[in-house]
Amino acid sequence: MLRRPMTVVVAVTLALVGALAAAQPPLVLGTIAGSPTGGLVNGFGREARFQSPAGMTRDGDILYVADAGNNTIRAIDLTTGEVTTVAGTGSPGFDDGPVATATFNSPRDVLYDPRANTLLVADSGNNAIRAIDLSAGEVTTYAGTGVAGWNDGYATDAQFNEPSGLCFVYFAAGAAQKTDGSSQYGPTVVVADTGNHCIRETYDTGGTSPGGDAGQGITPGTRFVSTLCGMPGSPGYNNARADLAQFNRPVGLLSFGGSAILIADSGNHAIRKFDAYAWEVDTVQGDGTPGDENCPGAGIARFRTPLGIGMGTDGWAWIGDSENHRVRRLDAYSTVVDTLVGSVAGYLDAPLPLALLNRPWAVVALGGTTPPAAPKGTAPIAFVSDNGNHCIRAIGENTPPVARTGGPYTVGPGDGLLLDGSKSFDPDVLLGDYITSWRWDLNNDGTPDRGGETVALSPFDVWWHFGDSRPGVTYPYDRRIVLEVTDLFGATDTASALVTVTGDLSANLRPTLLPEPPWTKGTENRLDWTGVAGAVGYELEWSRGTNFGAIVESLVTLNLTGLATALGHNVTYYYHVRGLFGRLPDGATGKLPGLPGPWSNVEFSTQDARAPESAFTTGSDPLRSHTARTRLPWTSTESGSGFANMSLWYSFEGSVLTRYPGRWQADGVTPLPGQNEEQATGTLLFDVAQAAGDGSYELWLSGRDNVTNDEATTGYRDLRLIVDSTAPQITDIVVSNITTDSADISWKTSERCT
Repeated sequence: MLRRPMTVVVAVTLALVGALAAAQPPLVLGTIAGSPTGGLVNGFGREARFQSPAGMTRDGDILYVADAGNNTIRAIDLTTGEVTTVAGTGSPGFDDGPVATATFNSPRDVLYDPRANTLLVADSGNNAIRAIDLSAGEVTTYAGTGVAGWNDGYATDAQFNEPSGLCFVYFAAGAAQKTDGSSQYGPTVVVADTGNHCIRETYDTGGTSPGGDAGQGITPGTRFVSTLCGMPGSPGYNNARADLAQFNRPVGLLSFGGSAILIADSGNHAIRKFDAYAWEVDTVQGDGTPGDENCPGAGIARFRTPLGIGMGTDGWAWIGDSENHRVRRLDAYSTVVDTLVGSVAGYLDAPLPLALLNRPWAVVALGGTTPPAAPKGTAPIAFVSDNGNHCIRAIGENTPPVARTGGPYTVGPGDGLLLDGSKSFDPDVLLGDYITSWRWDLNNDGTPDRGGETVALSPFDVWWHFGDSRPGVTYPYDRRIVLEVTDLFGATDTASALVTVTGDLSANLRPTLLPEPPWTKGTENRLDWTGVAGAVGYELEWSRGTNFGAIVESLVTLNLTGLATALGHNVTYYYHVRGLFGRLPDGATGKLPGLPGPWSNVEFSTQDARAPESAFTTGSDPLRSHTARTRLPWTSTESGSGFANMSLWYSFEGSVLTRYPGRWQADGVTPLPGQNEEQATGTLLFDVAQAAGDGSYELWLSGRDNVTNDEATTGYRDLRLIVDSTAPQITDIVVSNITTDSADISWKTSERCT
C-alpha cells in the first residue's frame, strides 16, 4: 500500500548536552544491576540476576528491561538500584492475565506508553505484541495471534514473525492521511518484524475501517496492523521506495529527526533510515559487509550485527553493535561514526576507553529528559543492556568516593583499637560503583600501613604506631591517622582522625627479666623472664656495656628462658629481653618471627673464673714406688670456667721443670654447696719410661680452664716420688710346718743370688 508524506512529531526532545569529550570528570562504564553469572534473582544492584537482557525503556525513575532469557519483564528503580519482576513467571508461555501468572516467550523489547500507563512488549517467541497495564496489573495481547507468519489487518488477526523492536511515532490528529483517506489518531507503534524482514505499524483506526469508511462495530480503540516498509519474507539489502526496499532481520528502532525512523538492520550490518516524507528507505552507514571500521568523515563505517539503537545525550544515535562488543555513535546528518565504549568481548567496569562489553543490545540515554533522582552522586547519562554479560550497564561521570575514618579515638596502656571506615561510601550507586580499597596510614607519613574497611589493632599494634618512648613525654598527646579510599574506577578520597594517647603504651608489653646471682659460672648463663600476652617469641640480647652499644650476641626463642653463650672471664655482662609480636609483613626477611616490642628491664652479672687449683691426694710424702708405672689420685677446685684437663710437671733429681707428656680429664665433677665453685677428681698414670727413669721426682699438677685456656700450677711441690723399679720383688710366699714356736717360710724373689 503506497502512502503520501506524513507529518511526524518526534517524542524525544533533542537537547544536546555538549560533546562527550568535554564531560568532566571522564565518563565510565559501570554495572547498575546484574552479574555475568546470570539467573533470575530480584534484589539490589549486583545482587540481582538477569539472563540475556535485550530491549529497555524508561519512565521517570524506573528502567524497564525485556529479560529475554528469563521470559520476564523486569524493572530497576533508579533511586535505589532495586530490581523487581513486573510480569512473567520465568517459564516460557503465552498466557494473558494477572502479571504474576502471565507468561512470555523470549521478549526482546519493551516500550512505555505514558497515556495508558502501559508497557508494550515485543514478545518475540510468541510472535505477538503484548501489553502490560501497570495500573490494573493485567497482561493482554495487543496485536498478533501467537502464530508465526505475515498478515496485515486488524490487530487480532495480524501475524508477526519474531517481533524484536518497538518505537512510537506520533501523528498529528487528522493531519496524516493514508492514501485511502483514513485518519490515524494518537501514537503509532512501529514494530521491527525481524523474522519477516520488514517494518510494521499498529495504530488506532479512530473508528473507521482500514479503507477509510465507518465500519460497522468499529469503534475508536480498534487497532490495525500494516506494513510500513520492506518486502515481507524477502530478506535482502535494497534501498528503494518503502514497499520495494529490503531488510535482513531488522531489530532496533529509533524515531529520529521529525520525519524518519532509524533501523538497526542486523543481518545487513547497517543502519538504515525510513523517511516518512519521501516514503523511501536509504542507508545511513554500513554497506552490508560486517566490520568494525569507524568513519571520522566522508566514507563508510561498518558494523557487525547491530541490535539496539537509542538517542544519545549528544543528539547522535547510540548503537548496540553486538558482535563488535561496542557501543557506537552515529551522527545521522554527517554520517560520522565513532566508538563510545568497548573493544573485545569481556566484562570490565572502567573508564570508557578501557571498559568491556559482551554483545550489547539496547541503549537508553537520558537526552533532554528529566534525569532520575539518583540517591547520591551523579545520575548516569545512559544505560546499556549487556546481553552476553547478563547485566545492565550504566554510562556516567564518576564521582569520587567519600572517606570516613570514624573516631576520634582514645587509647591507653594495654588497649587495643578498632578503626572503623565503614561509614565511607561511594555516591555513584547507579553506576554500580563501590569502594574497592581502604588504606590506613597510621603513622601519617604518606605510606599505608594497614588495609580494610575496619582494622583491629592489638595492644602491640597500638604501641607500635602510636607509642612515644622519648624521655619526658607528657600525656595525653595526639597522633593523626589518615584513611584513603579508592573506588572501582580509581578515584580516591582521604580523611583523617586523631588518636589520643592517655598513658605509656609500652607498660603492658615489657617482659620482666628475673634477677640473676651476682656471679655466674662458666661460659654460659641461663636467664629467665616473665611472658607478655600476644608475643609469638622473644629476643634476648647481652652486651658489655649498659647502653647495649656493643652487642655480644642475641638469641631468639619461643620460650621464657634463654642461654647466653660465648661469655668471657671476669667480664660484667648486661642483659635485656623483648617480645616479638604478630608477624613480619609479606616479603620481609630476617631471623625475627615478628615485630619487636619494647625492651625489658636490664639485669647484669659478672662471668668470674680462675684456673683450677689442683693437688695430689696421696697420703704420704715421699711416695716410694717399686714399679715403673704408678697411679696417682688428684683433686682440683675451680670457679667459673669449667674443667678442660689436667697436666703433670716434674723435676728429676733437682733438674729443670719439665711437662710430662699427656693430659687427663676429670673422672667426676661435684658442685660445692653455697659456693660458685665445683670440685673435680681423677687419677693419672705416671710412667718413668715416659720421664727420666728410676730416681727421685718432684711433681706439680696444673689445671687448664674451658674459656681462656689459662693454666695455673699449684705453685709448690705437690709430691716427691722415689721410684726404684729394680728393687727385688718378693712373690709366692708359702708358710708351712707351723708350730707354736716356728714355721717354714719359702718365697720367690727376682734378686740374683750368688
